[in-house]
Amino acid sequence: MTLVYIDCSYGASEDRLLGALIDAGADSGKIENALSILNVQGARIDAEPAGSHGAAGVRARVILPDSPGNITLENLKRTVERLPARASIRETLFNAFSRLQDAGATDEDFGPHDLVTLAAVALAMDGLGVEEIAISAIGFGQGKPAGSVELSRTRLVAKLSAGFSVFSTGHDVALVTPLAAAIITTAALGSGSSAVMPPMRLVASGCGIGGEEWPIPNALQLFVGEHESVSESDRVAIVETNIDDMTAQGLGHVMQVLLDRGALDVYFTPIQMKKNRPAVMLSVICTGLTLESCIDALLRETTTLGVRISYASRRCLARSSIEVETAYGAVSVKVALLNGQVRSVMPEYDDCHRLALAADVPLREVQDSASAAALDQLKRERG
Repeated sequence: MTLVYIDCSYGASEDRLLGALIDAGADSGKIENALSILNVQGARIDAEPAGSHGAAGVRARVILPDSPGNITLENLKRTVERLPARASIRETLFNAFSRLQDAGATDEDFGPHDLVTLAAVALAMDGLGVEEIAISAIGFGQGKPAGSVELSRTRLVAKLSAGFSVFSTGHDVALVTPLAAAIITTAALGSGSSAVMPPMRLVASGCGIGGEEWPIPNALQLFVGEHESVSESDRVAIVETNIDDMTAQGLGHVMQVLLDRGALDVYFTPIQMKKNRPAVMLSVICTGLTLESCIDALLRETTTLGVRISYASRRCLARSSIEVETAYGAVSVKVALLNGQVRSVMPEYDDCHRLALAADVPLREVQDSASAAALDQLKRERG
């Protein structure tokens, strides 16, 4: 799975995003050709090496003809389905346009050039085969809007960034544009923002340079890599808190909430707290992508006043999943590999449980049948 991690420390804008994606390997010529599908005839992309305060990368601009046509937010939204891109990319772009409208954006907030650049960003993501996006905390400037248009754009950015981690850089510069906020937060809705780059096998990186001169780098950096759900070596976050005043039902509820939010594991350890109170230590193991969401769940769902966070390296067997046919029906089986060799197979409990009840046979019988079928299938496939 191809993952892109976007460093938004200096904010984000659609032109910097496009430059970073092109710097990472996206083909600007193919993007130009695809833009014609949006009824934007004659659009071209000007990409050139540039720098800002020591950051080196690509400055990219979408250049439109003198009469580009009726390019509006609603018109582009209607033509998204015709884009020569994967369905997930088209859906992300469509949802970004929809979220802009829901936030109160109008065509007065940006011009045709800005809207077409956002479409070019989506096409660049498709060109790199992006399947998942994660973003860092988003850096905001703290300058006061100089007029009604700037105030409107600032409000849009704030609405679109709701639920994501943000911070102020302390500089009197508008670091984030509404269109960039729309695309990155829409693409990262399932992952959220994270202070930690998720584990990945790095394939490429890119840096986009903006056109204005700032007191800080007008740059955006991103990293492209192959992300595996469980790698042989990675880092995890461990979040812990001690609780002595919750019911068993409440603790069971928060465990399920945490697992639903993507925690890798949740467990309770009996402990003794001050004043001789029996208590539990609630521990959560999660990735950098789900860390903030899990912390939010603990603070919302439990009585704790704070949590402890630490990080650990872990080693795991590489895992994959296959489906096998048994006399009782299809069963998903996890396969664990060590140095490329099959180490063990583990049939999915839910499948075996369901089939055992349907056939009125012992659970172990279904599990053994699935394990034998999996080993036989793997032996045939591996020669």
